[in-house]
Amino acid sequence: MSGKSKKVKGTKQTLEYVEEPKKLHVKQIKCKNTRQKEFLKCIDEHEVSICTGIPGSGKTYLAVYAALKALEKNLIEKIVLVKSVTTIPGEDIGILPGDIYDKMDPFMISFFGNIDKIIGEPERKRLVGEKKIEIQPIAYVRGINIDNAIVILDECQNVSI
Repeated sequence: MSGKSKKVKGTKQTLEYVEEPKKLHVKQIKCKNTRQKEFLKCIDEHEVSICTGIPGSGKTYLAVYAALKALEKNLIEKIVLVKSVTTIPGEDIGILPGDIYDKMDPFMISFFGNIDKIIGEPERKRLVGEKKIEIQPIAYVRGINIDNAIVILDECQNVSI
């Protein structure tokens, strides 16, 4: 929360305004089949959920939706999005300009596209700016503690953790 001050004309008083934190409004979705309903129920009822399936079956979309709902309900403090960074042989993300977030951008398109469908791009950018959504390559999450968060590992099929 940031406070703003305003001088009251004709007096020596200053009023302090405190902005209320912006509430997150997650769009309600409808599952397309019973497997999707089962996946959301699994996420809700278990500490760890693993989902496999064909491309386009909604794995990332549903995981992101469940995480955003938990964030909306203040059940968690943040969402950590983790990707395996797969590059062309002989290259690494070090060749890309910018900081780690800039370098990870091309790999995060599947997450960002799904988040944007659910809450919109401006809200996603706000949450990233507030560190309510964090982006990490899988190599950076090994050995760290992540508390009060939902961690979504996406496309990490050939990665040993």
